Amino acid sequence: MAEIDLDDLLNTGLEDVDKIEVEPELAVMTESVGSTKKVNYNIVERAQPTSRLSLPPKGVVVRPSYNANFKVHSLGSSVSPGTPSSEISNPIDFYDNCSAKEQFKQPSSEMKLSRNNCFVSKQCRSPSEFGVSINDKRLKRNSAGNIGSISDIFGPTVAQIPGLPKTRYIAKEKVYSQDQLFGIIDRTNFDIPLSDDPWSSVSLPMEAWNNEPIEQSDNIVDVNCAQSGYQLEVSSQSIKKLTDLMKYSIIDIDLDFPYYSHYFKGKKSTKYYMDPISLNLLIVDTSTKYKRAILKTPKENYRCVIPLGVDPAKYDKAFPLQEKKKRSKPKTFDKKNIPKLELELERIENMSIIKKYKFGVIYVKDGQKEENEFFSNDECCDEFWDFMNSLGKKVELKGFNDYAAGLDTKAGCTGTYSYFRKYTNTYSIMFHVAPLLPNQEGDAQKLERKRHVGNDVVVIVFLDPKRKEPFDPRILTSHFNNVFFIIQPKIKNEGLVVQEGYTINVVTKPNNMPFPPFLTSSWMKKGFGFEDFMLKKLINAERMTMYNTTFLSNARNTRKQQLVQLAELL
Repeated sequence: MAEIDLDDLLNTGLEDVDKIEVEPELAVMTESVGSTKKVNYNIVERAQPTSRLSLPPKGVVVRPSYNANFKVHSLGSSVSPGTPSSEISNPIDFYDNCSAKEQFKQPSSEMKLSRNNCFVSKQCRSPSEFGVSINDKRLKRNSAGNIGSISDIFGPTVAQIPGLPKTRYIAKEKVYSQDQLFGIIDRTNFDIPLSDDPWSSVSLPMEAWNNEPIEQSDNIVDVNCAQSGYQLEVSSQSIKKLTDLMKYSIIDIDLDFPYYSHYFKGKKSTKYYMDPISLNLLIVDTSTKYKRAILKTPKENYRCVIPLGVDPAKYDKAFPLQEKKKRSKPKTFDKKNIPKLELELERIENMSIIKKYKFGVIYVKDGQKEENEFFSNDECCDEFWDFMNSLGKKVELKGFNDYAAGLDTKAGCTGTYSYFRKYTNTYSIMFHVAPLLPNQEGDAQKLERKRHVGNDVVVIVFLDPKRKEPFDPRILTSHFNNVFFIIQPKIKNEGLVVQEGYTINVVTKPNNMPFPPFLTSSWMKKGFGFEDFMLKKLINAERMTMYNTTFLSNARNTRKQQLVQLAELL
């Protein structure tokens, strides 16, 4: 069976971008960018994703459902909470507003953990810096015994396939690791009616752009690009902020977990039903009265719970009534084909778990107005390299054995060095830094550099501190580039205090939705907060771009091809 790689799908080739068949329901959303030209770059192969480690949350809420004396270990020390839980109406607000230097007043010996007793420590930054002790027994951050109160992770969210009335579903912004979510799923009794459903897929909230006129003022992006449909985030007022999306650390993190491999593969209680006409595939765990299921369709993949007494073969969400009230009749797979089916489903699932990212970086000097000029830059200011060192580590490519994002790690054909970052020990990020890529003599169009940066969804545009003109993203001609982070170093003088930082403007092409974390100001101080903000926003930028009509249509085409191949095993 031929392999279909989701990354290969997204790298469909820039020369074919105008020929993509967009579904009618998506076509109405599609806008054109008048000034964007077609450029035929070579395709950069993207590596397969591998297994994931757990993502730590921005703030940590600990609410075990039993009483216990406890201490919190943060940055190698014990911190005792001093803010009563009754005064913490919103733990996230408490996290955002508390000072790292605050000393909690209530002694740890007097504190008892219960469903209604919580605190948040802003000092916790990574799993290695955080742990919980219950009666002096230290628990790992993402262990099954340290998932917190089960009720804390549910909220007024909307399931993609709703279950029983008044059922609460997972609040996606509170999910931070596979161990956390799977621990809650494992503790849930699926033999009784579910008031809290940790299994079913929930929708990602979508924010809206304000689309109000923006003055050029101190903005470093040319605001006239908005006339071509580009969306600009230059201040806290750029986004309407009508949803909880602002609370998300990494969006769609729940989609990065191997539900099929963990809960269905190789189990006798797993049953498979498929309609060869609609290509809908229903995978069901029959071991409980309320059956956990995965529904794979050409349009989307869903997790759902089949109600009590419903025959999976007649589940209307998977196999709806057709004309004349006739229901499509799903087929089951021959037992001899089940092992091959399981391997294919696991392979498809692993392909969809994306934790490897590549971001382009270009350097723009004062007075430069042409794309070829940007890609010709070899010498950069010290501020640029300081910026790159904050985002990643400079690595020698020869012999590099982590994610290389298409760069040559054997013969050095794509340069000697690059910048790499392992973010939260989960995401592998390789930066395609244009000044570090080969600059071949006689190549006026700098195709070797464009070959890499031109195939990156997200691009960082670093402006030389001497540059006065705003940057116009319409100059960049790649159809694949969709989001631009425009950065320029800027020093602020506040009285006798001199603060180094960066002006940040974020720009997206049409049809891309806002993504967190959102700007609170166009200027940010250098330091850990800026680095963490940038890395989260870069990852979320690419993830949100996958909801763009072009990428969404491509993904649906891939799912359809995968299901066609699976149907051959019926």
